[in-house]
Amino acid sequence: MSFTRRAGRPPVDTRARLDAIFRAVTLKAPGGGRGAWRQLPSGFGKPDTVSRTYRRWARANLWARLLTEVACPSCPPVLRRLTYVICCAFRRAIRVMGIRAIILARRLRLFSALPAPSTLVYDRDLSETLSAILPNALDRLRAEPGWRPPKGFIRAVDGLMRFALGRRPRRRMEPA
Repeated sequence: MSFTRRAGRPPVDTRARLDAIFRAVTLKAPGGGRGAWRQLPSGFGKPDTVSRTYRRWARANLWARLLTEVACPSCPPVLRRLTYVICCAFRRAIRVMGIRAIILARRLRLFSALPAPSTLVYDRDLSETLSAILPNALDRLRAEPGWRPPKGFIRAVDGLMRFALGRRPRRRMEPA
């Protein structure tokens, strides 16, 4: 059996790297919002190395697995005490993990893991509900030419669709 080696050295202390990541994801920028990796104090290592490890672990779904674990009722108390920093790490990894990360945080009801207030973030469940309503209304329009939707129906559906799609969260919208 042959193993392929990755470029670079393996981390000397994984716990220290995890501590550095947790410190970096909880940093705030001076003007508000999320802090940059370069703000990481030098005692935690090189910011580029820490951020590279963080992204590697995000692509490996580590943050999603940890978030799922802390949402579980049988989560060990030691891990449950880390919920805040795990939510911060997950929130920052949403750009790497994509829309499935937002759906996971919503379904687990861990709204602090979302990159903005939950009313501003994409809601797949609401989108699926609305996608079932619209074809029914169109079918009825075709079947009964004299039928008109109730007053305000189109506006209400339009508003709900905009709400379901959410807005692109900005860094300053992140919860503290």
